[in-house]
Amino acid sequence: MDELIISVFYEGDNFCKEFNDYLENNSLPANGREVSLKPNSFLSLSEIMTIYIVFHLSGYRTFKSFYIQFISKWYKSFFPHLVSYNRFV
Repeated sequence: MDELIISVFYEGDNFCKEFNDYLENNSLPANGREVSLKPNSFLSLSEIMTIYIVFHLSGYRTFKSFYIQFISKWYKSFFPHLVSYNRFV
């Protein structure tokens, strides 16, 4: 499972870097307003995507049990700025 999380994060991080560059270069102007594409949490977009993708590959029936019983318990070291389930949702 460690290799799965690492490989999903690697691919997701590469995608996020390319996608953010694409958005910055091809988005319409926001009429002088500052628009942030970053999430309002301590987790990066790559980490959030990794958690969602691994959930779909995990076989857990509910995201809440996956997040609390699996990610928060066993893989907190992979996500050092992990937030509570309520904050994540």
